[in-house]
Amino acid sequence: MTVGKPQTVGELYELYYTRHALANIRCPKNVFYFAKVHGDHWFSQTLASITRWDVQEWVDKLGLHSKSAANRALHHLSAIIN
Repeated sequence: MTVGKPQTVGELYELYYTRHALANIRCPKNVFYFAKVHGDHWFSQTLASITRWDVQEWVDKLGLHSKSAANRALHHLSAIIN
């Protein structure tokens, strides 16, 4: 990881997981599972390149299989970015 501000979602995830999830979340395995399943889609993208449309399209695709899984995935992505 680079020193300074994170530039990609993957770098931001590393910070979120080590600084927040492991210390404050009752089951950090859920955050790790999000990374394992959805990381390939988001982790290489820069934060500036992600649009609302990209996120909405991704959630809609996930929602075709499971609405609850789509909501959980969106919650994890939102927590990581925020």
